[in-house]
Amino acid sequence: MRTPIVAFVSSVALLVACSGALESAGPGKIDTGSNLVVSAAVSGLTLGDEGCAATAGAPASRAPAADCAEPAPGMAPGSGCGGWVCRPSSVQIAITAEGTGAATKIEVVRVTLLESDDKELQDLAASSPRQWTESGYAAFSGSVGAGANLKTMWSLEAPTWSKHGASYTKQYKVRITLKAGSGTTTVDSELVSREAPVAT
Repeated sequence: MRTPIVAFVSSVALLVACSGALESAGPGKIDTGSNLVVSAAVSGLTLGDEGCAATAGAPASRAPAADCAEPAPGMAPGSGCGGWVCRPSSVQIAITAEGTGAATKIEVVRVTLLESDDKELQDLAASSPRQWTESGYAAFSGSVGAGANLKTMWSLEAPTWSKHGASYTKQYKVRITLKAGSGTTTVDSELVSREAPVAT
């Protein structure tokens, strides 16, 4: 009776890892020091392509294939040299707040890329915080007040995959330290896999 259950769980885990859409690894709570408790959890993670510095949420750009010659003079635009879709890295963080204290600012202090066994590989700089609105993602000031229920996204520095071996055969997660007011918390994402490059 156990075998079907194990197979089902494995299938679900594989689907989650490949899609990059994940359930949170659990919220971290931050006591801000002003009668306001902020909770944060990783709700999505995309580990993009090395060298891709585009802002997450923007249309994917194209980069020329390394082994492809430049088009000859006079060739039609888009012909000749192939390329690959440049996918930026990003992390989505769900943020809520409870209490009666004044609004405070939340910020990402550190993001660390880890292997499935918790081996640290490198720190990834976080930038361009945005929050989801009815019109899509908009700039996020970081301000969090009582009753907040926010869906946010940060762009991440691209991992240096060329230094980490056979990265397509492994799973990874990020560990994020956040600060709000005088408090901090650390949360992990679920494990995800790199997506294979898309040729164009």
